[in-house]
Amino acid sequence: MPFMQATLVCCLTLAAAAMGSGLLSVEIGSQGSAILSVNGKQWLSTNETEVFTAGAMQNASSGALEPGPTTTTTGFDSYGTFKRVAQDWTVTATGEAFTTAIRDYTAHSDLVVFEQNYPSGIASLEAADKNAAGTAYPVLQQPAAAAPPTLGYLTWAGNMACPGAEKQCTFTGPLDSWTTWAIPGGIDGGAPLVLFDDSPEQATMVIAPASNFMAASHVYSTGAVQAGVLGSVTSIPAGWSVEFSVTAGRGVTDTMLAWGRGLLARYGKQPMQVPGDGRDRTVDMLSYYTDNGAGYYYCTEENKTYADTLVDVAKHAAGFIPYRAMQIDSWWYFKSPVTNGVVSWTPMPSVFPYGLEAVHKEIGMPFVAHNRYWDAHNVYATQNGGSYQFIVEERLAIPTEEQFWVDLFQNGTKWGLAVYEQDWLHNEFEELNATLTSATLGREWLLQMGRGAEAAEITIQYCMPYPRHVLQSVEVPAVTQSRASDDYNPQNDQWSIGVSSLLYHALGLAPWKDDTWTSTRTQTCPSGTHHYKHESETAPELELMVSALSTGPVGPSDLIGMEDADAILRTCTANGVILKPSVPATAIDATFAQRAFGSGGPQGELWTSYSDVSGQRFHQVLCASLDAPFAVLPSMLKGAGAPSDSASQVAYRFNSGYGPSPGPITYSTAKPIQCPANDKTSPNLWYTAPVLPSGHALLGEMDKYVPVSPLRFTDLVASDDGFSVRVTGSEGETVNVYVAMPGPEPGKFHVSMALCRLKASGSAILRMPEASCLPS
Repeated sequence: MPFMQATLVCCLTLAAAAMGSGLLSVEIGSQGSAILSVNGKQWLSTNETEVFTAGAMQNASSGALEPGPTTTTTGFDSYGTFKRVAQDWTVTATGEAFTTAIRDYTAHSDLVVFEQNYPSGIASLEAADKNAAGTAYPVLQQPAAAAPPTLGYLTWAGNMACPGAEKQCTFTGPLDSWTTWAIPGGIDGGAPLVLFDDSPEQATMVIAPASNFMAASHVYSTGAVQAGVLGSVTSIPAGWSVEFSVTAGRGVTDTMLAWGRGLLARYGKQPMQVPGDGRDRTVDMLSYYTDNGAGYYYCTEENKTYADTLVDVAKHAAGFIPYRAMQIDSWWYFKSPVTNGVVSWTPMPSVFPYGLEAVHKEIGMPFVAHNRYWDAHNVYATQNGGSYQFIVEERLAIPTEEQFWVDLFQNGTKWGLAVYEQDWLHNEFEELNATLTSATLGREWLLQMGRGAEAAEITIQYCMPYPRHVLQSVEVPAVTQSRASDDYNPQNDQWSIGVSSLLYHALGLAPWKDDTWTSTRTQTCPSGTHHYKHESETAPELELMVSALSTGPVGPSDLIGMEDADAILRTCTANGVILKPSVPATAIDATFAQRAFGSGGPQGELWTSYSDVSGQRFHQVLCASLDAPFAVLPSMLKGAGAPSDSASQVAYRFNSGYGPSPGPITYSTAKPIQCPANDKTSPNLWYTAPVLPSGHALLGEMDKYVPVSPLRFTDLVASDDGFSVRVTGSEGETVNVYVAMPGPEPGKFHVSMALCRLKASGSAILRMPEASCLPS
């Protein structure tokens, strides 16, 4: 850790570049005050340091805090050299001492660090409110003397379902009155908070917790952001620290990603990448799901057990749908009839009469296994005769011993456990007094779970998290994926993860859209308590497009015989490898301008992603549920590799019956991609490809949702005469590769297809203009 112990730290970071770019400047005043400016305009200032005591947030003006000496020093840590201005404080009523400080890095890296140091802790915090703050420093607000810049905001709050909120727990709007913020905060979110202006460069700040995420909070009150300790925490132990960072840059997407890279680097976590490193098979390979929304969610084949049903699913799919894993949901283990909490995480005999290991061996696939919160009467707690330390309250319980997780997961691997799905995360945290009142227990719970998973060599999927859980994942290497949406139900709109995926991607996680039905066929559960009777999915193509573009799992969940196998195979290779882009599809930056200021962006969902192949960038553009047409310019595409008008590009569209599909067309600012007004049943999915020096453009597999994936194409070598590229798959697979060929007139192309039949090696080299594809 680069910071001293017993420190409450808030980092204001400009992470768009390693060195200072001049966007951020800081003016340090008395008693820890500061004014922060972006592009020379005052954006934020700090208000007084506060501690909740005597029934309210108190500060020096109220007489509750007494200022002491100020000292100035210099130093060096992992962020570089800094100047540190420290202010000592005493809590008047108790005599407890702490120090606030500002560390200024702006001489070289546009970084300012705000600290609160508690050498002996705080014995008693009195807020007693999970939606309030127990301490606050800095308190960030609009400088009173400045003409406020026009700012918009974006934040995340609530669990993945976020009842009553649109856009999968994301909130965007104009910051038009700093005294009447309508931004959610407290226990369920409001972090990160992204502020952005209305300039063409979209100057941006990301304000977020940077350590001890489970006990850190943003609270929004009277036009200020109070960054501090969760208000339900009753004391601060000696040596405890928490941090908050503000990362500034240009553009919401790039600034979010820069913020995330810094956080991941600090905690040493390797982000999920494409191609992957093999950590999580279910992120890489096609899986079959049985969770909420699935055909077999609390439902089996008629007169059959779940064991029989899963075996039949595997037998039915064999030879034409390459499922490589199966998910088993909450229907398989013992639960309390009172709390629905877990009593024993073992298979009920009525569900798996011969146990899970027998089913695992018969289907030949690993499991993603669901779990929820622990019931107070679970069989593992020593209080109930078990072998492990738990805190047990009236209704629920929480393990406090790492060995519990090690044993639980290692036992699970005997029956095929590969991914542990920890669902109901916010309930386990929010419905226990022990976790609400402790500054350390929530974090230790997740760290112990993660270390247990590492010991068993499995990975973890977070489900129903608050933003604090997602943030905490940067300290848990075993967490590889997290649900970015509400539960799937036929015809609902939980597919709209273009903004929530930005948070997950920034933090190195694979966003998970949840399962989907893959056809429009009417499906009815033949038995059980399933609530889907004569239901159908009206937008299965969009659901699968989003799944493939998410870089997370792809999980069909149809009843046997109700699936669209052709549509499923558009997401993957013949052996089940998901063909995905290099990064998840997320909303373009113009989306945030539109939602905050009412102009400048798409009125609906418009996301971009890209595939990087040997230094060449191939973009994907998804247009869905647009209320009005929108022209997508090259400058709007994701990443620093967005094509300029000086780079020759072609654009083409996936076609599955949504009107005529134009052939490759020149793509430029003068000739942008034109997305029509549409609904979710008629999505537009466009692609761009660079024109190589020979005039060719690799279009890839035009029958896949991601036609050029780095998991299919590698080793692209271009010359003035043509190009070669390696095509990878499985033995016996046939890959149809399309190439745009130079036409007789500039900017005109015709399309050629080369047939690649993969032999035992599973790869071949395609050469153009010969259109030969030979095994390698």
